[in-house]
Amino acid sequence: MIGVLQRVVMLSSSCSQRDGGHAATRSAMRLGFGLTCLIATSLLLLSGCQTLPAGQPLPLKNPGFEERAAEGNIPGWEIEQHVGPPEEVAYEVTMDAAGASFGSSQSLRLTRLTKQVYAVVHQTVPVPSDAAGKQLTFSAQLKTRDVGPDGWLMTLTMNGADGPMGRVMAKPLTGTSGWQKVDLAVTVRPGTRSVAVGFLLLDSGTGWADDASLTLP
Repeated sequence: MIGVLQRVVMLSSSCSQRDGGHAATRSAMRLGFGLTCLIATSLLLLSGCQTLPAGQPLPLKNPGFEERAAEGNIPGWEIEQHVGPPEEVAYEVTMDAAGASFGSSQSLRLTRLTKQVYAVVHQTVPVPSDAAGKQLTFSAQLKTRDVGPDGWLMTLTMNGADGPMGRVMAKPLTGTSGWQKVDLAVTVRPGTRSVAVGFLLLDSGTGWADDASLTLP
């Protein structure tokens, strides 16, 4: 399987762009979408949690989407989406046994049903206190079906004591593609206490994710 290292442009917590960003980010921002701010308001910052030793995988919950739950819930992960009319169901989020990656019994599947701005599935993980300056890598297997140009992608937000400190996004996957490993790497900023990692659909179509991991050297 081909490993694709996605090195991306850092965005500030105010959702500005330093180098223009990629098409997905520009499109989302034109629609008034500030993912950093939305994730920050939906997640509990784990500033009081005990940090973990460096040199080990960080403890993602349910990284392979193997744990089963009630309809509409994915253990360990939060689901956020842009709000439309009160009765609108714009996205279907489920765990898919038929579409699982190699060696897995099921995977995350996210499908846009009606035109909306975005949906994201994410969780927050504490980072070691000595992680500053080290490379943190968020990895997963992704695939797509009929995804529009703004794409299906991975995102990572660094959080400090006062909230989000910066975010990176992977290059969007578009169209229809089979399973491929994507690595999203970032240098941890001083003061980072936790990271929010997730999978983001910014266009039409269906995206799958499986076998997620979060590691420091």
